Amino acid sequence: MVASWPVATILGVLAAGFLALLCTRGLARYPRLIPLFRRITDICRAIPEIVIALVLIYVLGGGPIPAVAAIAIHTAGA
Repeated sequence: MVASWPVATILGVLAAGFLALLCTRGLARYPRLIPLFRRITDICRAIPEIVIALVLIYVLGGGPIPAVAAIAIHTAGA
């Protein structure tokens, strides 16, 4: 059985790279949305993984998918 944290970390890194490009002033395609994307990363970083996981377990049910998504969301913000 494969551990799910490497998958979550890879997904989080990809999402973080995408958000980082949207947050920078020099590379942003939509400069007026930079504050919105920065607040999205702030929110992803501020909420602990366990809270995200509990909400996703409530919505998606049990299993590895909510855990992977919670870790990926928090990693994207960090």
